[in-house]
Amino acid sequence: MLDNAEITRAGFGARAGAFIIDRALLLIALCAVRVPAMIAAMFGSTAFTAKSFLFDHSALDVVCWLLSAAYFVLLTYFTGSTLGKKVMHLRVERADGEALRFIDVLYRETVGRFLSGILYLGYLMVLVDKQKRAFHDWLCDTCVVYEDVRFRVREKNAPEAKNYGYSLPDASADAPAEAPRMTDYGYSLQTQPEDGRTETDTEKE
Repeated sequence: MLDNAEITRAGFGARAGAFIIDRALLLIALCAVRVPAMIAAMFGSTAFTAKSFLFDHSALDVVCWLLSAAYFVLLTYFTGSTLGKKVMHLRVERADGEALRFIDVLYRETVGRFLSGILYLGYLMVLVDKQKRAFHDWLCDTCVVYEDVRFRVREKNAPEAKNYGYSLPDASADAPAEAPRMTDYGYSLQTQPEDGRTETDTEKE
C-alpha cells in the first residue's frame, strides 16, 4: 500500500494533455470503422449509419463508443494507464493504494466520465480539489499520479561521505609528513654545526 505522502498527484494540465492525446489516437484508430461505413452510405447502404438504432444514435455511433470505452477500461485495468497517460508518465491508482478492481475501472471510465463530461464540470474539479481528483475519481475512489516520481524524505544536512563507502581525508593529511629520521634505517648522518665542525669533531673535544 502506498502512502499518500509518497506519491505525486497529477494536476489539471498533465491530465488534460493525456486526455487530448488519447482522443487524438482514438480519432485516428476509429477511422478504420467510420471510413468504410461512410463509403457504404455513399452507395446507398445506410443501415449502419441510420440515426434510429439507439435513441438518436446510429449503430456506427454505438460501435465507436464501445471501442472507445474498451480502450479506456482495458488499458487502465491491465496497465494502470492509457497511451496518453503513458506519454505523460501518469497512472490511475486507488486512493487507498490497493490494486484496481475491474468494476471500479468500468464504472470510472463509463458512467464516471459521462457525468464528468456534463459541461466538463467534473474535470474542472481537479483545479479546486485538494487531492487533485476529478468527479469520476471521487466517485470511484481513485486518483491519477505520476508513475515515476515519488516524494522522498530528505535530510536537511547532506549525508556523510562514509555512507557511500568512503570517507573524506582528514584536514591534517594535507600537511607534509615529518621526514623520517635517518637513524631508523641503521645509520646516521653527521650534522654540520654552524662553526663548520662536524658532530664527530665535537664529540672528540
